[in-house]
Amino acid sequence: MYTSIIIPRNILITVVSLCLTLVACGGDKPNFVDWTCKEYVIEKVQEDGLKLLYASIELKRNRDVVAAAIRNNGMALQYADDCFKNNTKYVLQAVKTTGLALADIEHQFKNEPTIVLEAVKQNGVALKYASDELKANREVVLKAVMQNGVALRYASDALKADKEIVLEAVRQNGVALKDASDALAVMQDGVAFQYASNELKADRAVVLEAVRQNGVALQYASDAIQADKEIGILALEQNGEIGVLVLEKHLSDPDIQLVVYKYLPSIFRDQHITSRYLEVLHIGWRDLTYPLSPEQAFFF
Repeated sequence: MYTSIIIPRNILITVVSLCLTLVACGGDKPNFVDWTCKEYVIEKVQEDGLKLLYASIELKRNRDVVAAAIRNNGMALQYADDCFKNNTKYVLQAVKTTGLALADIEHQFKNEPTIVLEAVKQNGVALKYASDELKANREVVLKAVMQNGVALRYASDALKADKEIVLEAVRQNGVALKDASDALAVMQDGVAFQYASNELKADRAVVLEAVRQNGVALQYASDAIQADKEIGILALEQNGEIGVLVLEKHLSDPDIQLVVYKYLPSIFRDQHITSRYLEVLHIGWRDLTYPLSPEQAFFF
């Protein structure tokens, strides 16, 4: 019969740290190292800042060691002594190196504009860890979305409706439009169009711009826009995958036939849509008016 023994977390961490002070694995063989040696630890944290975890308690309090670690990886600050975690100079360096280090810093710094600005300039997604007040700060959010448009999802509702901010976000990353509160801009990646409002999906000018970026965007447009011949041709020319939808909407249109004929070889190389195309083609295209090449004819 076995008896479970519960070891307190703080004791377990101490034991592990002591073991790591003696042994570090390199390659297939264990290398005996001295994590109490300042020079050795500095060398190691310069290679990988997170190895500060293995340093002795004394060296986690050493300014040179901690500085070397966070210059390599800002996330290393979480392993430093508390005196560094509450020091603006070291916190600032940490987020400059690794913006996402903002996740682990002391709460008061998450409401410090200087700190958060540096974090989001390095990685816009760090906005996720900023205070609610700074998520509503226009300067901070603008810097964040300029670095990574996805940061828009972490902005305040008011700033998600800010035209300039949304424009910057979708220019940097079209997917960001998913998080916009209104149809304020056209998207860099047409697939993001699926997240637009119904009004945008019925806006011809916006759909035109969307399909110029990615023809697949047409599938998210309103029925009326999907029936627009000009947009259908543009979408098909931009991305053959939208051909099934275009065919279904314009089976008898000779101009559409010509465009589809032009793209048949490249379209059918994409096997995951071949069966869908064939279904549509067999319904209305057996009497195709254009001669087929051997490669095209193979599918019939």
